[in-house]
Amino acid sequence: MPSRKAAVKSNKNLTYLIAATIAVIAAVAVLWTTRQATAAAPDSEYVYSFIGQSAGDRTVTNTAADNGGVDMILGASNWAPGVNGIDFNGVPNKTGTSDDSTGVGYANPAGSSPLTMTAAGSLGIAARFTYQRPPAGTCGANVTGSVSGITSNIAQIGRAGSGVSQIKLQITECTNGKLTTTPRVSCRAAGQKASTAKGQLMTNDNVTLKAGVTYVARCVKGQDSGTTAPITLLVQPDGQPAVPADTVYVPATGAFSSNQYVSVGNKYAGPEFGDQFFGEVSVMAICQTLAASQVTACLDSEVPLLVQL
Repeated sequence: MPSRKAAVKSNKNLTYLIAATIAVIAAVAVLWTTRQATAAAPDSEYVYSFIGQSAGDRTVTNTAADNGGVDMILGASNWAPGVNGIDFNGVPNKTGTSDDSTGVGYANPAGSSPLTMTAAGSLGIAARFTYQRPPAGTCGANVTGSVSGITSNIAQIGRAGSGVSQIKLQITECTNGKLTTTPRVSCRAAGQKASTAKGQLMTNDNVTLKAGVTYVARCVKGQDSGTTAPITLLVQPDGQPAVPADTVYVPATGAFSSNQYVSVGNKYAGPEFGDQFFGEVSVMAICQTLAASQVTACLDSEVPLLVQL
């Protein structure tokens, strides 16, 4: 019969073994969870995370399921690592004859085919950003470096214009040369249909932006159906109760096809002065597939809302 001392030692060994086993299981669970959390959503095209970007590193990897290797390049200056991602200080990405690669992140050189979709498909864009209020003197018509051009750019793909396509998130900053008291997020979706070449601007009136608050903005353009198409825009403050999304029906946009840049924090290439962004961007994502509900699920996976109920 084993002694009491030996029995105690055996129990201790068993306790250590159980503890070690639990630790291993926990570590495996964490590793599995981490891998699951970072797995790309199947319908994602471009996903760029700016959290933890170092000051000297201008390259941001595309972690989406598609378009692997299409890195984003951060501008030569006018940005800095921030607590919540990349901090863009609002300096325009083109001033007179100087270069147009400052205060911006851009991916996919023009001439390639970053995104193509039929009118029967859906696409969307989302971003997590922390809003900063522009300086009071930045509004003013035709003032170099001002935010006089109505909006500031959060993220986009493509450029609006005849025969080209675009989807973007932007913020109304100025009205009649003065800072607006109700800055709000808008979405613009433009397809190749001539009658709506410049796209439809849709503003979410449920949320007025406040300085220092982090938001998730998500815009989904649904399938064309006859003469109309739905655009749904959600603006959700982090850590706050859920806010309802806005949906409007706009003239059908037609097919989407863009060989222009994906950009964040500004347009690329410029030269508009009214599109510079003040604040930090944590992550942006673009998804496309057949149904709007699938695009929403993709964007929600890549840019979670983190709603606190």
